[in-house]
Amino acid sequence: MKALLIATALGAMAATPSFADELFPQTGRTFELGGVNGSIYYTADDQEFRVVTTVGAEGASPVRHVAFLRDGQSLRLEVPGEAGSVSRTLVIERLGDRLHLAPGADLRASLMLD
Repeated sequence: MKALLIATALGAMAATPSFADELFPQTGRTFELGGVNGSIYYTADDQEFRVVTTVGAEGASPVRHVAFLRDGQSLRLEVPGEAGSVSRTLVIERLGDRLHLAPGADLRASLMLD
C-alpha cells in the first residue's frame, strides 16, 4: 500500500507542468502540457486582461482561445491523459495587476464502478 501511495504521488508530480510563473503585459511564453505545445500572452486595459492562448499537437491544427479576465478570475487549460491517468492542467489566474500561471491540482473525483 505504501508503495502504491508513493507511486501515485510521483505520477501526479510528473504529470503537472513544471513551472509557476508570472506573466507581464505584451510579453509571451511557451509551455508544454501533456504532449501539447502552447503559447500565452495578454494585453491589459483599465478593467480586463485579454488573455490569448494557442495550443496544438504535432500534426494537428492549433486552437486559439481568448478570455477576458477581471481581478480574481481564472481559467484552466487541461489536456486529458489516457484512461486512468492524471490530466495535465495549467491554471491562469488574474490577481490584481498580475497574471499568474501555475500547474493545476487533479480535481477528478474518486468513482467506484461495479
